[in-house]
Amino acid sequence: MSCNSSPHPRHPPPPRRRKLNLPPGPKPWPIIGNLDLIGPLPHQSIHALSQKYGPIMQLKVGSFPVIVASFAEMARALLKTNDAIFTDRPKTAAGKYTTYNDSDITWSSYGPYWRQARKMCLMELLVRNV
Repeated sequence: MSCNSSPHPRHPPPPRRRKLNLPPGPKPWPIIGNLDLIGPLPHQSIHALSQKYGPIMQLKVGSFPVIVASFAEMARALLKTNDAIFTDRPKTAAGKYTTYNDSDITWSSYGPYWRQARKMCLMELLVRNV
């Protein structure tokens, strides 16, 4: 009987996760994320967290990662350079089941469909029907 230290051919090693270069932030809880750190006055809670973790930090709101920029100039720079990333909405069960698979203007992704739905909505809301 020989002992072979090589991995079994049917069980390859698990793939390595790519390390993301994310801003610092508090360690989140599994389901609620960092919601326990946000008090009744959210702006004061975020200010206190920014004193500890810096002017840009990552929080988890439930299971969604959120990047927080503490200064208006920093937020403007982030939104100006990464505008295409922030135009989309997260896919949630609420959007899927309440609006026929995210087809409502509220839940649909940014793109041609959303732009057309927005035009139709504005025409109906702003044009005076006689």
